[in-house]
Amino acid sequence: DLEEAPTTTSSRTHAKIADVDGPYDTIYTTARAAELSVTFTPTRLTNLRRIAGMESLAPTTGVLVGELAGGEVSPQIYALCGRGAGSCLRILRHGAAVTELAVSDLPGTPGAVFTVSNPSPPHHSQYIIVSFADATLILDCSQDTVEELTENTGFLTNAPTLACAALSDDRGVCQVHPGGVRHIQNSTAKQWHCPGLKRVETASANGSQVLVAFAGGEIIYFELDPVSGNLTESAQRDMGADVTCLDVGSVGA
Repeated sequence: DLEEAPTTTSSRTHAKIADVDGPYDTIYTTARAAELSVTFTPTRLTNLRRIAGMESLAPTTGVLVGELAGGEVSPQIYALCGRGAGSCLRILRHGAAVTELAVSDLPGTPGAVFTVSNPSPPHHSQYIIVSFADATLILDCSQDTVEELTENTGFLTNAPTLACAALSDDRGVCQVHPGGVRHIQNSTAKQWHCPGLKRVETASANGSQVLVAFAGGEIIYFELDPVSGNLTESAQRDMGADVTCLDVGSVGA
């Protein structure tokens, strides 16, 4: 026969806590144990920033996967969610839903695509910069249509664009190409040329910072002067090896 299991009452909890000078015979009441217990209090995020969220499907009581809509390549996911009056049938599809606003034929296969937002609210994309192997195409999407801009843009169009970003405080647009860095403001461009025979291999830019890398690992850092509004060379560093990729994160206000 099994030994009789020990029993406890709701008014006291037996805790075997080691005592340096005595045996494991310390007894705490429920109230005292609650005072000594370690609690966790959730706090607001300090080192993390929410990027995106997704509505929970819980509780999911049933799932069916199949191509039931007809004419679609990927199957759909049919889920029964919720309980009682809050229950519903949800249909999930792979990918994000998009709305086609305009179609524009391109002269070739682009190597990179950049969007430049309007500095004034609402911050919608104003230009689409399409980079090819030996040229750059400027598309205006500020209206309901997408139109190609060929005159008075300030952009260098006979070379590929390696990086492009709208500068903060309505300071214009920065375009990085193999020959240097171009600061465009009010359709007027200021050019920083690469020293000697060096060429920019890779680059990255945000609203106030620009990084360019040459063959061999030399990196040059530019920063937007808040007083003059010009991009100025601030620092250099030699990595000792070829740089294959650069990324400058966004800077908060």
